[in-house]
Amino acid sequence: MDRLMDLVQDPFPFRGGWALGVLLCVLGAGFLLWRWSKRRTVRGPIDLAAVVVLVIGASLVVGSLPLLTDAVVVWAAKGPPARPLGPFPVASVELILPVGRENVRVPVRIWLPGSTVQRDRGASDQSPCGALQDLALQGGRGRLSVIVYFPGNGGGRRDSESTAAFLASRGYVVIGVDDVDRDPLTAGRVKPTVLDLDYATWDVSLKTVALAEDKARREARRGMDELDAVASCLPSSWRARLDLDHVGAWGFSFGGASASESPLVDRRVTAVVNEEGTVYGDPARGVSPTPHLVLLENEPMRPSTLPSADGFARNYLLTEYADRHVWRKLVQRPDHYLYIIHGTIHENFSDLSFQRRFWSQWLISSSIRVRAVREHYLVAFFDRYLQSRSTALLDAQPSPFEEVEVLKNNRNWAARVDQLPLTDAERRLFRLD
Repeated sequence: MDRLMDLVQDPFPFRGGWALGVLLCVLGAGFLLWRWSKRRTVRGPIDLAAVVVLVIGASLVVGSLPLLTDAVVVWAAKGPPARPLGPFPVASVELILPVGRENVRVPVRIWLPGSTVQRDRGASDQSPCGALQDLALQGGRGRLSVIVYFPGNGGGRRDSESTAAFLASRGYVVIGVDDVDRDPLTAGRVKPTVLDLDYATWDVSLKTVALAEDKARREARRGMDELDAVASCLPSSWRARLDLDHVGAWGFSFGGASASESPLVDRRVTAVVNEEGTVYGDPARGVSPTPHLVLLENEPMRPSTLPSADGFARNYLLTEYADRHVWRKLVQRPDHYLYIIHGTIHENFSDLSFQRRFWSQWLISSSIRVRAVREHYLVAFFDRYLQSRSTALLDAQPSPFEEVEVLKNNRNWAARVDQLPLTDAERRLFRLD
């Protein structure tokens, strides 16, 4: 709670005006120095205006110091910076387990509230599950909830590792899985890692949506199979501690579609977090009543920019429009929560945003702060729907975070969505009817 209040009280969370501030400082100071070099007294309305420009520029730079400081911290860390976590220590373990009817061996990453214990392993411990025996499970007196994490298209189980560790520090067990088409079949052979989301033409778009729908379903089933594989590995002392009958699904990008699909393939999934993902098929039609938390980046909702000719640019934008129509319909449900985090890009919803190739985004919005805002919403949602704890953040309107726009009961946002053009054929393509 203290960390939450620190974020709420931060008056400069997204201050990209530092560039303008530097420019104003240079102009104001340069003019005053020029006047001084000419041995002219600094007085009069023009000089006063230069001083005002200098002061405004300095205030913008000072206001942006938290943003710039975060950018320096992320650059120095070369990845997600370390930060204080929750009340429990965090341990993680990597397992390679036989999964599904075919017993395909796949890697799984687990984060949990616990610590490593020192002990001698016997011959019986050299099984795929033996590494779990080296961990001491913590997390309070109650039963611990389990969350399955789905990465983006072609992504890996550790793509949101820092947030998975944060959830573990708050008493959750997180199981990270790979993209379903990234699983190794045999030694030295790997399936293709990325589904080509191609919208070059209308006919290609039809095939792409069908392939994406099929992949989301396959990935959801694989994720639940991996949950079963982990459950079969648990030490006997853990079984009474974990609630495996009510689990969460959490996904980023395409993994969000898999997370939204998972309640339809396994009834144990009772809470879904979809970060910057889409939905296909039955979830898009609203078949699943499972509670959802959806976090979105800035919206590309500008009908005037939609190309008229068939092609990738037009069809890709139509998928974005279709997503908004879906979420506009689903947000009306009592247990569905949607938020836009302004100033963000797609990668801000995973640890990818901490990679140096996104350095320019760090000068617009703080990846550190975005991560913290996301994590507070994730914890509030899972606390409510997995742990039955009272949380006020989900119902706060407006949000205590100034960069967050609440979409539930938001008439302005609904009106913006209603203006997005979709023909009857396009609505059928994206399963909106």
